[in-house]
Amino acid sequence: VKKFVNSVYETTFSGDEAVRRGQKVFYVTERAVFRRSSESDVIELIEIAPGVDLQKDVLDQMAFEPKVSPELRLMDPRIFTDAKMGAASDFFGSLDDRITYDADKHTIYFDL
Repeated sequence: VKKFVNSVYETTFSGDEAVRRGQKVFYVTERAVFRRSSESDVIELIEIAPGVDLQKDVLDQMAFEPKVSPELRLMDPRIFTDAKMGAASDFFGSLDDRITYDADKHTIYFDL
């Protein structure tokens, strides 16, 4: 079964319309991550799952040829494990990084 095809029977989300509105558009599958933007008329492959063969498992399963990013990288391998990802620190940093103390003003600043 092809994952990406040229046309579909029903559209519930229009990537073209989202891009026209200036929104960021990502398509995420179990094998790869694609991006749509106003910079290109085609979908761009930006990440691939660890252990996946780019040609056999991704490109050959598409009804069209995407642009392959020159910075193609691996998807975060934590996505594919049963363990907690510990993603909070990726987004927010450590508490030590988010708290500063101004001794002159006797004030603590929290970056939430």
